[in-house]
Amino acid sequence: MTTTTQQWAPFTDTSRRPPRRRRGTVAVGLLLAVLGAAVAYWAASRGEPATRVVVLAAAEQRGHILTAADLATVSVTVSGGQPRLASPELARAALLGRALLLNLPAGTLLTPEMVGDAAPPAGSVALGVKVSPDALPSRTLRPGETVQVLGFDGASGQAVVLSRQASVTSVDPDTAAGNGAMVVYLTVPVTDAAAVATAAASAQGVRLLGPAGAGS
Repeated sequence: MTTTTQQWAPFTDTSRRPPRRRRGTVAVGLLLAVLGAAVAYWAASRGEPATRVVVLAAAEQRGHILTAADLATVSVTVSGGQPRLASPELARAALLGRALLLNLPAGTLLTPEMVGDAAPPAGSVALGVKVSPDALPSRTLRPGETVQVLGFDGASGQAVVLSRQASVTSVDPDTAAGNGAMVVYLTVPVTDAAAVATAAASAQGVRLLGPAGAGS
């Protein structure tokens, strides 16, 4: 898949309807979508019909809620395997009013997998926990997966299940720690949130496991 790009133009939301809000899990292929878009931006191709797609007009941080002012349009030509790039029409339905799931530079070609619900589902709380490499269920933990969160009893040191249904929304390296630790952002039931947050802040931290019964 290769593309060429032409001059940016401002994005204008001409729809009179409010942005459609859709609930859903974060796409498992989020990082692949980012890589695919990056390759699309820098690679070159000739002789293919141009398509209008949407890019970020300026660098934005994870959690930023997208508005029409954040976007611009470019013409691209695509050959080979085409990623699901966001056209201006798709942007109105799938991007506006939704939150970025990771930090992105200006000029990023956007796909629907790069955004998520601005707020967690009803009855859930979003939080981030720092996890050491040996406390992850796998080295390939990805957004959209369900995990169990384990803490440790302060007196006995025994592992205690704090949440059985935590959903991974993103996984980022803890660059400040410098020891391979990861910061895993989770959506957990509100009834489990306080226990998970308290354990994550303790010296022992938390451990993440695959969903119950996954290995049995």
